[in-house]
Amino acid sequence: MVVSSAIAGAQPTPVTNTSSTYLLTGTAAYFTGLKVRAKLLTSLPSGVTVTVSAAVGPLNSSSGSVTLTTSYQDILTSQLPSNNAYTLTYTLSATTAASPTLMNVSVQYCVNSSNNC
Repeated sequence: MVVSSAIAGAQPTPVTNTSSTYLLTGTAAYFTGLKVRAKLLTSLPSGVTVTVSAAVGPLNSSSGSVTLTTSYQDILTSQLPSNNAYTLTYTLSATTAASPTLMNVSVQYCVNSSNNC
């Protein structure tokens, strides 16, 4: 994703990507108390943020749009298994103070019943 446009006098226009999905399968008992957590593997330059939001089924709960850092954060809670794949929406934003930078950004996910990811 590349932030490449802005209206004169405004912050650059954020870029969104919805091409990633996730699928949780298994027995309902296995999913009791599970959380899906995510973090960045490297820090972002000053003025740059990446958020992720996970679409959910009717019985699951999402944390909404979460600004990712290098520490794990809850993305999904109250999960149940599903036969459906759901969309992960990533948004890359930059301020006018951000320096032009080319870098790869990796997100690591953890599925766990505690905060010990």
